[in-house]
Amino acid sequence: MTTDPLPPHRLLAGVAAALTLWFTGVALATALFQPTAQVMVFAPRATALRAAAATGAALIDLRPGVTRMRASGADAVLRLYTNGAWLVWPAMDGGCLGNAPAPRAGTATNAIRKIAATSSPGS
Repeated sequence: MTTDPLPPHRLLAGVAAALTLWFTGVALATALFQPTAQVMVFAPRATALRAAAATGAALIDLRPGVTRMRASGADAVLRLYTNGAWLVWPAMDGGCLGNAPAPRAGTATNAIRKIAATSSPGS
């Protein structure tokens, strides 16, 4: 019995399909069940801050491409999506962002001001 090696394009297609299913599954589970109050919003910083402000979420940590926040309410994740969040996942303890130090006082306010100043028309 002989086995032919898997062609590279089929392997890449399988990996892409598995990753797509994983990301979609976690995003759907987060939206439907909201397993944690803290969530990670994957989006440009300005988009994540606008979504947080529109839903009343409390910012915990701001990093390029990902914003950690505490969203309250049964439909908080859906409200984040409605207000522009690209991808919302539950924020678990541990990991690369799980033990992030608490932001300094005014960090979120300063970040919002900075982004508003750079994204305003005419600047």
